[in-house]
Amino acid sequence: MFYDFVYTGVGLITDNFTVVIVEGTSKSVRRYDKLMMRRIDWNAKLNDDDDDDEMDDDSRKNKCTRVWKGTSTKTYLKRFTFETLRTEAAARRFLEQVNLGHLWDAAYACVAIEDEE
Repeated sequence: MFYDFVYTGVGLITDNFTVVIVEGTSKSVRRYDKLMMRRIDWNAKLNDDDDDDEMDDDSRKNKCTRVWKGTSTKTYLKRFTFETLRTEAAARRFLEQVNLGHLWDAAYACVAIEDEE
């Protein structure tokens, strides 16, 4: 069986927010986009033991925002991985090593604009 949804990318998890970068064919990126934007409930409760009245403010503001979608002639990443980093500067340095630092800047600017509103 041949799977047409082959993709590479990276998920960078920091204390303030998470950035997911996905590369692949148009079909695979479209499917991943639908997963992230439509199918995942970002405010779902993790434990059934918690009361509904005791929802944290942090869990209410969870959301997924697409910052950029486009094409590139070069593949920057070899496989899909998740990295947990302590600071945003470390995450930017990680992306700078694979020439994707501009995507971190775009995501960080998008979060800063949303926080102002």
